Amino acid sequence: MKTAEGATVSMRACYADEIDSQDKRLNANYKAYISLMSSDIKKKFVNAQRAWVKFRDENCEAFQSQEPGGTLSLIVGDSCYLKMTAERANDFQRKDSK
Repeated sequence: MKTAEGATVSMRACYADEIDSQDKRLNANYKAYISLMSSDIKKKFVNAQRAWVKFRDENCEAFQSQEPGGTLSLIVGDSCYLKMTAERANDFQRKDSK
C-alpha cells in the first residue's frame, strides 16, 4: 500500500492481490477443517459457510454504500472484504497447523 502513493487503482490492485491470497487460504483451511467430519456435521458447516459468504458480501456492500459515488467506496469495500475473509480463514485454521 505504501507504494500505491494514494492512487486508487494501485491501492485496489494491492487489495486484489491480498484478497486472492486470503481467499485461497480460507478455502484451504476450510477444506482441511471439514475433511475429517461426519457427513451430518460437514453439511452444517457447508450451509454455514454459504450463509457467511452471503453475509460477508452484503455486509461489505453496506459499508461501501456509505461512500456513494466516490473512489473511496471501492477502497472501503475492498478493505471490508479482505478483513472478513482473513478473519474467516483464521476461524478454520487447524490448531495443529500453526
